[in-house]
Amino acid sequence: MSSIKLRILFIFTAVLSPAFLSAQQDSGFSLLGDEPAESSKVENTFKTTRVINLQSLELTDAGVMDVKINHRFGAVGLGSYEAFGLDNASVRIGAEYGIVPNLAVNIGRSSLGRMVDAGLKYRLMHQTSDNARPLSLLIYGGAARTALTMMGSEFVYTAQLIAGRKETDRFSWQIAPSLLSGGTGQVIAMGVGFREKITPRTTFNAEYIPVFSRPEGRGNTGFYNSFSVGLDVETGGHVFQLHFTNSAGMAEPQFIAQTNGSWMSRGFRFGFNISRVFTVVNPDKFR
Repeated sequence: MSSIKLRILFIFTAVLSPAFLSAQQDSGFSLLGDEPAESSKVENTFKTTRVINLQSLELTDAGVMDVKINHRFGAVGLGSYEAFGLDNASVRIGAEYGIVPNLAVNIGRSSLGRMVDAGLKYRLMHQTSDNARPLSLLIYGGAARTALTMMGSEFVYTAQLIAGRKETDRFSWQIAPSLLSGGTGQVIAMGVGFREKITPRTTFNAEYIPVFSRPEGRGNTGFYNSFSVGLDVETGGHVFQLHFTNSAGMAEPQFIAQTNGSWMSRGFRFGFNISRVFTVVNPDKFR
């Protein structure tokens, strides 16, 4: 636990330091060795396009379809009569597609709230091994709408700036300032995520999404900050993400603004994400 705290402290110190960018550009550090022959893009910062719930620094390649099945059981605190949550479940089925290099689109449908969500994700900058570009930087814009009138049927829009870095072959981090607008008002939050490689095919992932501002009044009370921990397991063309989270929802308005489970009262639940990629268009056509 102490090492995790030290790394989180390092992340915020690095990001807030005004000399961070210039210092990194002058550094001799490289993920490919002490004296790389040439600069290259830093790959595999995370295993898939989601840390757990949060959008990650990864982006679906041009011409590739990434089919995702996300599943959350009920809260552990429901007790043995509900099999500690296994008798209850919510599902999101979606897909992401790389339209052109550095631009991908996604769409999904959740059983929770009968919510449909869609979004665009664009890479502004890709971290390089020589630190000429010390960070990866992406933007994400999404829209979601529930079919349940009791929850409000207006669109909710999400805007995120995703910034982060692969520090070593083992450790990566990211932050994601987020703004949600629509429905019951505006919500401002900051997503923080990291991954630690355990084996070449397995990583430990964690994310925390504190909400700094939300509208007051009915419909905006009783919510908690989303916190999730889990393992990513890569098996050929699949990535399995196994985790515990206090968020039942899997679309941005749900897990950022409407997490109603508390870890302290056993409101967390077991869940998993399955990611499977398919090549639709030959990548050579985009080079």
